[in-house]
Amino acid sequence: MHTSCNPFKCINTINLLPCFHVQSYTLAPMGITFFACIVTTHDFPSHFHSQWTCGTTMQVNIKTSLEPSETQKLERNTMALLLYHLLLFSLIFNLTTSDDPIGQYCDNSFTNKKLNQSINTVLTDLSTKASIGGFATSSSGQGLSLVYGLAQCRGDVSKDDCSACLTNASIALPKLCPSEADARLWYDYCFIRYNTKNFIGDSDTSFAIILYNVENVTDSEGFDEEVGSLMRKVRALAVKPGNGEFGRGTSVFNPFITIYALAQCTKDLQPLTCAQCLSSAVEKFPDYCTHRKGCRVLYSTCIVRYEIYPFFFPPGLSHAGNDHHYLMTSLHA
Repeated sequence: MHTSCNPFKCINTINLLPCFHVQSYTLAPMGITFFACIVTTHDFPSHFHSQWTCGTTMQVNIKTSLEPSETQKLERNTMALLLYHLLLFSLIFNLTTSDDPIGQYCDNSFTNKKLNQSINTVLTDLSTKASIGGFATSSSGQGLSLVYGLAQCRGDVSKDDCSACLTNASIALPKLCPSEADARLWYDYCFIRYNTKNFIGDSDTSFAIILYNVENVTDSEGFDEEVGSLMRKVRALAVKPGNGEFGRGTSVFNPFITIYALAQCTKDLQPLTCAQCLSSAVEKFPDYCTHRKGCRVLYSTCIVRYEIYPFFFPPGLSHAGNDHHYLMTSLHA
C-alpha cells in the first residue's frame, strides 16, 4: 500500500501548482510558479513577495534585496507587469485543465490483466456520466475482474469545470496507481475512485487528507467558536433532502474577516451515513485546525472545509480566490 499527497506541490485554493525547485518563483497574487531562468528576484515589484510551504519538505522565501537605479526599477517593473499579465491570460484559459491532484491513495496490488480492462471501462463510464450530472457510479467485469467505481464533482463547480476535472482524473488515476485494485484520487474540483470491493453506499473514514493554513488568527478562541457554529450549519445543509449532499455558507466574524465554509458527501450515502461521515471529519479540527485561518479534511465519502476568503463559486462565477500558505498531512485509521 502506498499513499501520496504530492509533497512537491504548493497548496492553493483553486488548484495545487507544482513547486519545481528552490530556484522557481511564485507571483503571490496569482500563485503562479515559473522557473528562475525567466526572471530574477529584483524583476518583481516590491509587493510581489511570496512565502509558501510544500508539504513538510520545502519552504522558500522570496524577497527583493537589491536596490537598482530608478530607470532599472522602471524597466524591470514594466517587464514584470507584462509577464504578470501574460501569465494571467494563460491562467484564465488553462486553470481548470492544468489542476494537479491534491493526493491519491493506492492499495491492493494485482496481476490480473482482465482487471485492467474493467478499470478502464469503469473510468470511461464514470467520466462520461459524472460530467453530465456531477455524480456517477459504475461497475464492469465478472468474478475476479469485477470493479466498482464512483466519481463526483464538488457541488458548486460548473459543468465544464466538472467535465475537465473528471477527464484529467480518469487519465491520471491508473497512472498514479498502476496495478492497484483500490485507487482514489482527490482534486479540488472532483474525486474519483475504484475498487474490486463494492463500497457503494458505505461511509469510508479510514484514510484522510488534511490541509491546514500555517497562519493563525488573532482572536483565536472566538474564531474557533464561529467556525464550529458555521460548520454545524453547512453540515445540516449537506444532509438536508434536496440539497444534493452539499452545503455551504458564510459568517461575518468581524468587520475584517468573513468565514466561508463547505461540507459535502458523496451522493451514494444516506443522510444519516452522510452526517456521521461529516461529524468524523470535523472531529479532526481540534487536532489540526485550531486557530488556523483555513483547514479542510478530505475523506473518500465526504469533505469539510473553511477559509477566510471566498473559495466556493456563487452561481455564474467561474473561479474563486486562491491561497498559498498551507501544510498537508494524511492519516490512516
